[in-house]
Amino acid sequence: MTSFDLSLYLVLDPDLCRTHSMVETTMAAIAGGATIVQLRDKKVGTEGLIR
Repeated sequence: MTSFDLSLYLVLDPDLCRTHSMVETTMAAIAGGATIVQLRDKKVGTEGLIR
């Protein structure tokens, strides 16, 4: 089984990324030590997330 380092876990919600893009927010979180990122968007289905 694969184990993940969950010491700093970012849950990315596009609705909360108002002043920065999702990419900028993710890059800043990674630079700040985020070890895993989860994209959460309740408005978009699976197909939209894959795009």
